[in-house]
Amino acid sequence: MPGRTNASVSRASAPSSKSRAKGATSPTTSIPDEGPATSLRESICTIFTEAYRTTSGTRKLIVSLRKIQEICCYEPTNPRKRAGQEEFDEEEFNAEVARCVFRILPIKKSEPAGDRLVRFTGTFLKHATDAGTCAEEQDSSHC
Repeated sequence: MPGRTNASVSRASAPSSKSRAKGATSPTTSIPDEGPATSLRESICTIFTEAYRTTSGTRKLIVSLRKIQEICCYEPTNPRKRAGQEEFDEEEFNAEVARCVFRILPIKKSEPAGDRLVRFTGTFLKHATDAGTCAEEQDSSHC
């Protein structure tokens, strides 16, 4: 995901170096080492990056993220289809989504893109919950 830039702060309003030396903390948080990049991380980051840019394809992005979640969380119906692909489990999927969400939270209040990502995440969670409920109740004709 793209980093946060704050071009609207002018030099005159920036705190002096003396006030920083007194123990003022930086508004950005340090991001710990997250290990090597994986295809799962690239896929999820791509979806969050697209959601960051625009709201026009949100529904499609939510469906794409849900498909990745299903691949990670459920046994494949056709094992040949996934031959040659890396396999990830539910914990790895949750960790990658949480990593993206933790990067969203600091920008939420200051940028409209942060609000878009929070709405995207909330809508995805609602969609995933509804789809999970339908999967448990396969006998029901409502899904």
